[in-house]
Amino acid sequence: MKGISPIVSTVLLILVTLVISTLFFLWYSSFEKKIRSEIERRAEEEVGRFAYKISVETVFCNTSSKEVKIFIRNVGEKEIPTGQAYVYIYDENMQLLYSSPEDFEELPPDNVRVLNITWNGLAPNSHYYVKVTVPKYPEGDVGDCET
Repeated sequence: MKGISPIVSTVLLILVTLVISTLFFLWYSSFEKKIRSEIERRAEEEVGRFAYKISVETVFCNTSSKEVKIFIRNVGEKEIPTGQAYVYIYDENMQLLYSSPEDFEELPPDNVRVLNITWNGLAPNSHYYVKVTVPKYPEGDVGDCET
């Protein structure tokens, strides 16, 4: 009984090695493509976070009219779309006293909008912190007022 000749065994070994290498290369290419697209998506998200940004410029609290006026400016690079602004009012101990969505029109870059809120919880001689978040910028910004 004869065995496989050294030439045939060498050719078979080379073919098996090529097939395994090709399969590994195909797997690695698809894996690398998925990783790259995920990194690009996350990078775009991070860049987008800076493109949409607001600043709470001024907050006026009037105890007699129970009105809170919040002036917000778009300090980002892109227009903030129409949606709802969320307003949170905290006392000086950072306890949440008021939370409500408010209708919000689009806000072009470097423009100011005023949010008018009527809140019966305003008390004289008090300090309040007001946080506003808007579509595309959930981090928001904080201002404060004294009555």
